[in-house]
Amino acid sequence: MPDELGNIKACLDRYASSQTMDEADVQRMLVNVHIKSEERVRRVPFVGLVGVALLVGGVLTSASYLSRPEGEAAFDAFLRSAVRTPAVQETPRVVARPVQTPALPIPEPVRAPVNMGFDPGPVPGAAVGLAAANVESVARVSPPSIYPITLDSKTGFIDAQGKLLVAPELTYVAPFTDGIAIVARGEGDGARYAVLTEHGVISPFAYRMIGRFSDGLAPAQHQDTLRWGYIDASGEWFIAPIYVWSLEFVSGYAQVWTSDESFLITPSGARYEGDAPFATPESTSMPADIKPALRIVEKMVGSRILYGVENFKGETVVPAVCRSAHLFSGGIIYSTDAANSRFGLFNADGSIRIMHQFGFLSVVDGDTASLIASTAGSALCGVIDLDAQWLIEPKFLQVMFFDGVLARVRGVEAGRERSGYINTKGDWVYVESEK
Repeated sequence: MPDELGNIKACLDRYASSQTMDEADVQRMLVNVHIKSEERVRRVPFVGLVGVALLVGGVLTSASYLSRPEGEAAFDAFLRSAVRTPAVQETPRVVARPVQTPALPIPEPVRAPVNMGFDPGPVPGAAVGLAAANVESVARVSPPSIYPITLDSKTGFIDAQGKLLVAPELTYVAPFTDGIAIVARGEGDGARYAVLTEHGVISPFAYRMIGRFSDGLAPAQHQDTLRWGYIDASGEWFIAPIYVWSLEFVSGYAQVWTSDESFLITPSGARYEGDAPFATPESTSMPADIKPALRIVEKMVGSRILYGVENFKGETVVPAVCRSAHLFSGGIIYSTDAANSRFGLFNADGSIRIMHQFGFLSVVDGDTASLIASTAGSALCGVIDLDAQWLIEPKFLQVMFFDGVLARVRGVEAGRERSGYINTKGDWVYVESEK
């Protein structure tokens, strides 16, 4: 057997036994496979080429990719980056997060009183918003102790065990801030506002309007007198509603208006008599020296647009050889430029975290340490962690939310389409709709 074939066989044997390769192995394969002349490549038997293609795990899954001029240079870069971390197991095991799993399993799912209409959205497997049009990204921002549900385009909340905490009658839910959210019931002039805590406790719907909380207080309008004052986190009046108009507190001061004048007050309600306590900034634009750490770049290759990533210095992190690239706090989701495109994950430094083996990857609302994923060739999806281990098995039509405790999903159970929440064991905790 020629020396170069012996080197390739040794590399493949070592890879098969340990699932890892070192830099020397990569160099030998590059030298013996395609850095040398095309004549040497033609002397490598077809079986050897198949082994090499399997080894790189699909970065260049199509032979036509290698025939393109940009393919050969990309091959080196991707192969070298792929071996910085051990290869991912071919069949990831299902693991749960024991510290976040609900302590009390629910033997039978809690069911909504009536069926609900649910719009799954146009993209299979992609995270979507809630059906209620006036809900401001409740699934993304709700704290882990309560979870939103919908009924006839109105919102309620359950706990991690599926117990109903707030009936689905809310027409507006603001994002949670410091454990509280502003909510409303009713429409138009008939809408009344209240304060909801992260434990599902809700104040009386006694306000015509409530502004944002700051310094523990929020401006609120009395439902009868229409005067403005300030409420605390419990939804009680802290500063009496005596003003024609009032703004939220900024740096310990709030501006209020009476029928005659405007002035500043402190959180105690006392009028501030001193000079202006803070200066108005000259500009609210981002300073010129603050730049994003990474950014997506694109490159025209023939009639196609390929994507890569560079840092704020303009240095290449990932070459523009990807069909798609998406930045998020856990890294860079990418897909390969091949006929059968596959998804994987780069670390922020451009090394491969998850080899491109999935049919789909997307960020998930509620958790930055996991991804929505589907296996190659399947329309069903689940949730993986950033090491490609399954947290929620891929058997659902859609995953809309996951926070390590519950996942909001849409799937088929016993021949019927079902939407609601499941735990990490796959048990249904709350069924929103079934048809």
